[in-house]
Amino acid sequence: MRRVLTITALVFLAGVMTPAIAQNEIGAAEVAQADAAPAPWAAAWTDEGIAKVAKTLEGSWKTSVPVGEMDAGGQSDIVMTVSPVPVEGVDNALYVETARADRLWEPYRQAIFQLYRYKGKVRLRTYEMMNDAESRKVFAGLGVAPDLFPEISRDELIATLDVELEPKGDGFAGKTPYPYPTGVGGAVEMTSEITLTDSAFTTADRGYDADGAIVWGAGAGAAYTFERVDGLLKAERRARGVVVIDFLNPGDDTLIAGDRVHAHYTGWTAGGMKFDASRDRDRAFVFPYPSPPGRMIEGWDIGLDGISVGAHRKVYLPWEVAYGERGNPNANIPPNTDLIFHLECLLLEHPESEAGGGEEGADAGGDAGDEEDHSDHDHD
Repeated sequence: MRRVLTITALVFLAGVMTPAIAQNEIGAAEVAQADAAPAPWAAAWTDEGIAKVAKTLEGSWKTSVPVGEMDAGGQSDIVMTVSPVPVEGVDNALYVETARADRLWEPYRQAIFQLYRYKGKVRLRTYEMMNDAESRKVFAGLGVAPDLFPEISRDELIATLDVELEPKGDGFAGKTPYPYPTGVGGAVEMTSEITLTDSAFTTADRGYDADGAIVWGAGAGAAYTFERVDGLLKAERRARGVVVIDFLNPGDDTLIAGDRVHAHYTGWTAGGMKFDASRDRDRAFVFPYPSPPGRMIEGWDIGLDGISVGAHRKVYLPWEVAYGERGNPNANIPPNTDLIFHLECLLLEHPESEAGGGEEGADAGGDAGDEEDHSDHDHD
């Protein structure tokens, strides 16, 4: 697996269902349990100094100027989001994802930071997540809801480098304590530096050849400056324990009762197992809103409410409003399994509109994973 060698490398250099579904009957006790808000997860920092660094890092950051020609999409502001999350075996962990500002739902870098003390000084260690890019998609956006963050452990991470931090002015500054091996751009080793305040976060890297000469960095493009921004991603807690995170929701053409919805979706269990995706079949899922009783999983309509054409949304469904105590054997979903969906709203056919097109797909939350069209019949 390719190593991520620096904070800048972390940030810059790396280059719902299917056929018919039955709505679950939920008893009064289960309703009460579903409506009860879960105890919020809170980070337990190991000391006040580490807590201060973590709280300075936490939040959303955007490049002060667009980054040029980073991919086929051309120039874009870059957004980095840093969130405390639980990671088994890693104290003081933060989840870091970096994405184009116009594609927040599709981070091109995902990693874990750890703050720890070495000989009394605070170090920031970077880890690459070992699971593949497809598997990492389930994590996107969930840093803002750490109680829902999929389980991950130290055994699934690869340590890449450390930056030793010192207080400086109203923030912190630091660099790698020694060069780290690299193969990027003809270099054999590299160093990294950062400065961090409440309002700005700057990274700078340099690569050296076998003779110790700088072969990249140090000049133009050596440093990237991020400025703090607020309100980019938020977790909205809805009825029955459903949680919604909007990456983009333009709001110009918004869902209303009686609409026929065209959408793409990907579904995972809360543990990160992908069980279905409409794009894998290259066919949008088409369905009525609200759903007829007994056709869709109960949480589907709750998660859809307020969506608009062009939206990208992450939706978390507790098991009580997903497949309940029965699970879905056809999709290898065990009983009592919470689900996570990524939705992209393509088109809304309003009741008065004759617009249409597209083939009606499988019923969301049904026998996920079965690619045959079962839109003409329902399942128990």
